[in-house]
Amino acid sequence: MPSNNHSKEFTNSIADEEFLDLSKVWATIIRQRVTLLTCILLALIFAVAFWYVLPSKWQATTMLQIGQIPTGAPSTFALIEPPAQTAARFDQRELEDQALTALGQSTDDVNDKYAALFRKSLTGKVVQNTNFVQVSLDAYSAADAKKGLTAAAQAIIDVHNKRMDPIVNSIKERLKENSRQLTEAETRQTQMREALTNTGALKTDSQFSSRVVAADVLVKQDQKIRELTMEKSALTDSLLPSNTYPTAVLDATYVPERPYFPKLSLFLLAGLLLGSIAGVLIALWRDRSAL
Repeated sequence: MPSNNHSKEFTNSIADEEFLDLSKVWATIIRQRVTLLTCILLALIFAVAFWYVLPSKWQATTMLQIGQIPTGAPSTFALIEPPAQTAARFDQRELEDQALTALGQSTDDVNDKYAALFRKSLTGKVVQNTNFVQVSLDAYSAADAKKGLTAAAQAIIDVHNKRMDPIVNSIKERLKENSRQLTEAETRQTQMREALTNTGALKTDSQFSSRVVAADVLVKQDQKIRELTMEKSALTDSLLPSNTYPTAVLDATYVPERPYFPKLSLFLLAGLLLGSIAGVLIALWRDRSAL
């Protein structure tokens, strides 16, 4: 089987060459270790310098709870706005401009780094299966991050309040009118009962007829009072804080003490990796040139 033996010898030859090549590379690294270490050191220095020069960024986060309002149907309520739609608003320029204006920032200056980072980083994310939206914002200082996110959250709250206020005010007006009608009906009911009580003995047919009519009116008045009382109860329940509530910040805005960018550890790792690669390549080139 000469062909099989030849194939094995060829395979072994390739393996030996690869082993020898790796050995040569390792030997070159040992000989050029000063070059390798110099490249790594320079890369680390550049990484630290780059980390130092880059502006630090802080990220603020907060949680919004979408408010709830009556729908008009009895004991039925709905969110002021779907959470996904609220989250999408943070990508809309109109809301960004509203928040920036509240912060006293320009909305037209393309060179404004604060506004540029504000627009780029402001995001909303829906917490699945809830009426919560997590909002985050980056800034060049912890104070600016917190202040900017507060303004953005308030912009959303203002939008939702514009939807909620007319509905709540309408219910309050109906409740006020209901109270007036109920007071009027109860007063009328009391008067009619007193009148029936003071009628005394019925002496004529006309008196009897009048009393029957008055009794019928009193029954209708009782029904009206029951309906008004039920309406008042429904209106009052609809305004309970557990049923109708505005959009609000659920917890305090959180900003870490340290910036999230740039991270020195990542820059050092990148410097070490790039320095090692560059060092090995230069070492191989120098070793080959010396031969």
